[in-house]
Amino acid sequence: MPNGKAGDNPLTDILDYGLPVFSPKADALIVEISRLADTRVMSDLERRLVSLYPVPTGADLVAFEADLTALRDRLRANAVERGWEVEP
Repeated sequence: MPNGKAGDNPLTDILDYGLPVFSPKADALIVEISRLADTRVMSDLERRLVSLYPVPTGADLVAFEADLTALRDRLRANAVERGWEVEP
């Protein structure tokens, strides 16, 4: 049963505890997404991350990283369009 500690949830493992979960690239994208996303997007992402165990590898990991990159890029473009100052 989850108790709120490291290892309970992949999203909090990455964002709160700085633990490696998926891959360095995927974890970094998740951090970037968390800076751009609203609570709905983060809830959707958390559900997806929890459902991904065991951690994807090979082509599945490449596809996962591509999906995260596309989400990050969409969120970044939306933020720029709305006038947010975002890192390039």
